[in-house]
Amino acid sequence: MNLEQTQQEVIELICNYFSITKDQMFCKRRKREFVDARFMYALWLRENTKKTYKDIGSEISDIPKDHTSCIHAIQEARNLLDKDSGFNKRYNSLPVYVYEVEDKRTRINGIKIEIHPNISAIQFKTQSQWLK
Repeated sequence: MNLEQTQQEVIELICNYFSITKDQMFCKRRKREFVDARFMYALWLRENTKKTYKDIGSEISDIPKDHTSCIHAIQEARNLLDKDSGFNKRYNSLPVYVYEVEDKRTRINGIKIEIHPNISAIQFKTQSQWLK
């Protein structure tokens, strides 16, 4: 599964978790479910892709956000992970995307890994499975 397919799957899962539509997730409204869904997606993008804060800001809103708005969204999502067990459980059930690596050494969520030369990519089903 490539990154774009994984992103679409994550968006669908987040929308289902919060019982909202994709349009609602990316709208300007500040309803709690919409905001939390955007926060969760921003955090997922930051932890699972090589996208910059500016790129993430463009993805989470019809009106592109600057990098400071994106940093705030990710910080709030991390706070929710600590404070809200439901948010934490939902986030940890999202798929993890791991890039194909060129030199067989990389970092995944801050953990240095080395990959066997015959393996070109790894995909884990969920973050909670990765942590086991």
